[in-house]
Amino acid sequence: MPFTGSRLPWYERAMQEMTAPRRADNYQKLELQMGYYVNVGKLPDALACFETAKASGFVMKQHHLELAVIAVLLQDGPSAAQAFIEAESESIQVSFKQYPELFRYLMDGFSATEEDLVKMAVLRFYEVSTTTKNMKVKHHITDSTSHRLLLAGKAHLALDLLTTVYQSQYRHLADITSVYMKMFLRAFANLNNLQGVRWCILSVLSGGTEIKRDFVVEARVVLARLKKATNKSSDGRVEHLERITDLLEKHQGDPRMQQLRSRRHLKRQSRQMLKKPVDEKLLFKQRDIIPTIESWDEEYELMAALGRVGNSPPRWTESDFQEPFQAWA
Repeated sequence: MPFTGSRLPWYERAMQEMTAPRRADNYQKLELQMGYYVNVGKLPDALACFETAKASGFVMKQHHLELAVIAVLLQDGPSAAQAFIEAESESIQVSFKQYPELFRYLMDGFSATEEDLVKMAVLRFYEVSTTTKNMKVKHHITDSTSHRLLLAGKAHLALDLLTTVYQSQYRHLADITSVYMKMFLRAFANLNNLQGVRWCILSVLSGGTEIKRDFVVEARVVLARLKKATNKSSDGRVEHLERITDLLEKHQGDPRMQQLRSRRHLKRQSRQMLKKPVDEKLLFKQRDIIPTIESWDEEYELMAALGRVGNSPPRWTESDFQEPFQAWA
């Protein structure tokens, strides 16, 4: 307008339709958007970001296509992932110098179970996160994927996924959170594996994971359900687990309990003794709780809870186990 220099309303409206509200380089990168949504389990949102970028003419790189395939596979299964790869075959041929193992299985039609494909997809996401600039490794994808599997009644698959990531190299790239241990706890409880439930609680108590209120509540709920289901057949094992859970609640307010954690030298001393068949009757002894925590060997105990240490000579070596975080010692 004359004298004031202000713009007319119609001009403002016209310019809003023509110009973006912010500079294009101020938007978050596509891989970060997709990585976030895949991590938290919002797979449709991750694919929506991909489709929006594709419609705008964005040139897709290898990690964008990999994230999209992982999202499709985890959401809709192998058939949908194969169809997606066929639809994006032109971009894939241009972007990929060498196909990852997951792509080879999907493209060449190799026979693989759902369990194997889910694990390959999750582990490939970890690999993409470690090799892509500005992407951070988190265990949220394992949390969200195992949660969906548990809701679908696939506790065995959820437990196998959690175990695979826990025993992999990616375990050390991010903290194991209480949510991760909650998923472990639910999976073991759904399979009525009391030794596995014991492993979850004692691993948290031994200093492997920060004790959060939500984990304590989850443990209480799980034990109440197991106590009702097992009735008198548990031989006091559920009651023993309840007493261990009491220590979780005392941990936050008692300085002496906060100093109670696994000691690396005791763990190494006891590892040789642990190479023998597991006697479940000896696992649920009240008087042995404190010494058990101090010499807790979470790697071996997990193998035992999964039934991989049988009555025959144990089929494992020191190389089967990853050294824990230094902060866990």
